[in-house]
Amino acid sequence: MSGGRGTLEETRTIKPLTRRLCEGALGLYGLRDAHLEPLVGGFVEVYLVRTADGEDFVLRLYGLSHVDEAAMREDPRLRTGPGLRSPDTIHAQLSWVASLGRETGLLVPEPMLTSEGSLVGRVSVEGMQTERHCALLRWVPGLHRAKDPSPEDLSLLGSFVARMHDHSERHPLPEPVALPRWDHSWPFGDSAPLWEEGQRFYSEEEMGVFVETARHSKEILEELGEGADVFGVIHRDLKLDNVVFHRGKAGVLDFDACGLGHYLLDLCRVRRNLTSTHPNRLRELWNAFMGGYEATRPLPEGHRGYFGTFAAIQTVAAVNRQVALLATGGPRKKTRDPRFLSNAVGLLKRMSANWALLPLGMQELPYKLGAVIGAA
Repeated sequence: MSGGRGTLEETRTIKPLTRRLCEGALGLYGLRDAHLEPLVGGFVEVYLVRTADGEDFVLRLYGLSHVDEAAMREDPRLRTGPGLRSPDTIHAQLSWVASLGRETGLLVPEPMLTSEGSLVGRVSVEGMQTERHCALLRWVPGLHRAKDPSPEDLSLLGSFVARMHDHSERHPLPEPVALPRWDHSWPFGDSAPLWEEGQRFYSEEEMGVFVETARHSKEILEELGEGADVFGVIHRDLKLDNVVFHRGKAGVLDFDACGLGHYLLDLCRVRRNLTSTHPNRLRELWNAFMGGYEATRPLPEGHRGYFGTFAAIQTVAAVNRQVALLATGGPRKKTRDPRFLSNAVGLLKRMSANWALLPLGMQELPYKLGAVIGAA
C-alpha cells in the first residue's frame, strides 16, 4: 500500500504520467490510497485496483474514438471498428452488463458509478493533450482453467451462455442503437478491409471465393432472421481466457465487444476457441458445453445446421483483421502466421464445396474439415 497522501503505489511498469492519469480516474469514483497493477496494455489499458480495505476492482482506460458519433447513430455498424470505444457504446455495454448481473445473478463484472452517477468517466491530466474515458468494474473472483478445462467446466459455461441469451431475448434494450451490430456487414460490408486491400494478397479467383461466401452467408442470415429468439445482445468473444470458475459457477469477463448479433455466433466462438486450443478434446468439451446450454435453452430444430455458416463468417472476420494489420503495417505481434491468409481461402473453398454437408452441424462434418473450421 502507499503512504498517507493517497497516491497509487508506484511500480516500474507504470509511467508517471499514466500513474497520474489512473489516480485521476480513480478519484472520479472516490477511491484513494489504492494499489495498482497493470494487467493489459493496448488501446484499452486494464489495471487491477486493490483498495486499502481489501476490495478489488478493474480500471479500464479507453483510447479515444475518432469516429463521428452522429454518423454512428445513423449506422450502428460503424461501431464494430474504432467506434467500439465511443462513450455512448461503452455506456450501452456497461448498462447491459449491469442489467445482466442484477437480474440473473450471473457472475459478471459489476460496473461502478462515478461520484456524479455516470458509468463512463472522463479524465485528463496536465501533460496530456486529450482526455480519456474510463470505467471501473468490480473484480470477478475465480480461477482461469483455459489450459485444462474439464467437461464440467464447459457445462457450466454452456449454462451461463444460455441464461445470458435468455436475458437478451426477454429484456430488449430501449436504445440498442448505441451497441455495435455484428451482422453480415461486420465481415462483408463495403468498408471491410478485404474489399479495399484484398487484391494485394489474393488473386481474382481467390477474391471470388470471398464473394461467394458473402453471398451464401447473406442468404443464410436472412433465412435465420433477427427475431428476439435468435438475435439480441451477445458477448461476441467467448474464449476460455475470458472465463473464470468460482464456487461451482462460471463467470464471464471482458464484455468489451458485446453488441447485437445472432446467439449462434456466441456458440460458434466457443467452438472456434476449443478447436484451436484443445483439438484432441474437441468433441468431449463441445458436447459438454452444448449439453449445459441446451439443458437451459434448447436449440430450435435445424439450428445446428447454421454453425458452418457462422464458422465461415468468423474466418472472414479474421481475414479482415489480418489484412488490415498487414496493409497498415500494424504491430507484428498481432499479425498471424503469414500462411493464415492462404489457408483461410483454402478453407473457404473446401467449405463452399461442402455447403450441402454444413447443415448437418459442425460435429457431423468430416473430421479434417470440422477441425480446420475451428482453427482458422
